[in-house]
Amino acid sequence: MGLIRGFQAANIVGKLAFVTLLVAELFNWLCFTMSEWGLMDTQIDNDDNKIGYGVWRLCGNQEPNPNCQDLDGWRLPWYGAFQAFCIFGFLGVNIAFVMNILGLFVPQCIGNREVGVFCAISCVVSVVCYLIAIIIFAARWDETYDQGFDRETFGAGFFLAIFVVVLSVIAGICALIGIRGQQQIESSSASGPAKNPQKGAASQDTNVKTSTDTK
Repeated sequence: MGLIRGFQAANIVGKLAFVTLLVAELFNWLCFTMSEWGLMDTQIDNDDNKIGYGVWRLCGNQEPNPNCQDLDGWRLPWYGAFQAFCIFGFLGVNIAFVMNILGLFVPQCIGNREVGVFCAISCVVSVVCYLIAIIIFAARWDETYDQGFDRETFGAGFFLAIFVVVLSVIAGICALIGIRGQQQIESSSASGPAKNPQKGAASQDTNVKTSTDTK
């Protein structure tokens, strides 16, 4: 099935989940890779001279050398916890998006309840993990990098992560609605054949009586 046909054939809930996860995936990659969760002024008299802290590295905005440094393996406990929960949140959004694609465009997975369940679980994991990462960073950023003056602010990556959480909640709700709808379809299809034998037996009895009366 083609992408356009698969998207057109999906119901409103499936389309909403796909668009929501597509936008969430874009924000997810940006906040996970950019070095701008927190901004710190290096000179109190110059607001333009800032160092940005991301999940994995810090970078300045000076020219020509940004003076970037890797934060991978930093043994600061709260920053390590922040990185760990960002990893799980990042993976959760990616897996949910892949499951949504399978459920919409792969014929063997269309209408598969297990795919919808896995998508919803991945959305829940991403929401919980990103929320914990956001709370950790928000609670500890100002305390650790005070340096005698309060000039720390939150950057674009921090707010993009909040958008990812909101979009993942919406996508998770859509996935749950889709699962419930699929359950109703399965229950109705399962109850359908149970009535058919009775109708068949009744029609067969009628035919027998008719043939007997004819004789």
